[in-house]
Amino acid sequence: MTIGANPGELIPNRTGGSTGEPTCFFLDRPTVERYEAARWLGLSWYGIRIGDPSVMIWGSPIELNRQDARRYQLKERWLKNRLMIPAYDLDQSRIEEHVRTIRRFRPVYLYGYASALALFAELMLQAGLRLGFPLKAVVSTAETLHDHQRAVITEAFEAPVVNEYGARDGGIIAYQCPAGSMHAFSENCYLEVVDPVTGEPLPVGEVGVLLVTDLHNRVMPRLRYQLGDMLALSSQNCTCGINYPVLQEIDGRVDDMFVSMRGSFVHGHFINHIIRNMESFRTFQLVQHEPDRLTLRLVKHPERFRADDEEKVLQGIRSALGDASIRLEYVEHIPPTPSGKTRYAIRECPLTVSPRPE
Repeated sequence: MTIGANPGELIPNRTGGSTGEPTCFFLDRPTVERYEAARWLGLSWYGIRIGDPSVMIWGSPIELNRQDARRYQLKERWLKNRLMIPAYDLDQSRIEEHVRTIRRFRPVYLYGYASALALFAELMLQAGLRLGFPLKAVVSTAETLHDHQRAVITEAFEAPVVNEYGARDGGIIAYQCPAGSMHAFSENCYLEVVDPVTGEPLPVGEVGVLLVTDLHNRVMPRLRYQLGDMLALSSQNCTCGINYPVLQEIDGRVDDMFVSMRGSFVHGHFINHIIRNMESFRTFQLVQHEPDRLTLRLVKHPERFRADDEEKVLQGIRSALGDASIRLEYVEHIPPTPSGKTRYAIRECPLTVSPRPE
């Protein structure tokens, strides 16, 4: 941290832990404002303005107490003009209620996890539902957006599907333009791609590990910070006329959806929200073999482990998924996937969905 920084002006944050051990870091206000400015610039390419209403298919702040959670919801609704639909508990039986909520609010755009938006869209199509009014965009973030997900989202919402690329510890890095290219916000960050083994820089067009240097955070600069994502830069210009550099390929994290014993779908982010603020564990992984059978792998912190945190995690999992059998394994290390990410949510059983009505 920069010597002389005013502690009262520091904005604390913490990574989600999907790339390994969660990292605590601090930002200053100008850096946060630049991150938000980048997001609104990307949204402006679709005619979306600051303050336009939106609906988020997102995680609820389950780690907050009731009073703080209510304050959080009021801030979202009245200061940010957006409603939140929980991504943790999407259910066919509630899809009509969720669609009615969206219709009443009439947002300009939707925003959410890629897999949650795709599942919401699939449930709508199964029920034969449409919003009945136009959206300027559906913005996907936090995960790799796959082609099949883009297709079902487009079919259900009949709107442009926009890919946002960012991270808690990297800010808003890139946005997809209407022509389809991912443009990096080079005014906020400097991007490098290196060989995952040697750390040597790779030529433009080759896939490697992304390093991000923050150009504005003066209280805790991050130089050549490794997010854990694999991507390639491009030397091509885009036909849209936007002059920001283009990303050729992104291989970000993929969060699995779980299926609960009640038959509802639960986004894999729920385990992240349970554990990420516990100092007892360095990292974690939850594997669902069957709806009623799971394996939880935990890496203890050697100095900060508290035995009661173990029970809190198990209770949180059963609260979300039902009274399942959970095999607990304490391990020394959880190996990353080939993309460089540690997958903390893995589902091995089918995500059963009922057939669409004729």
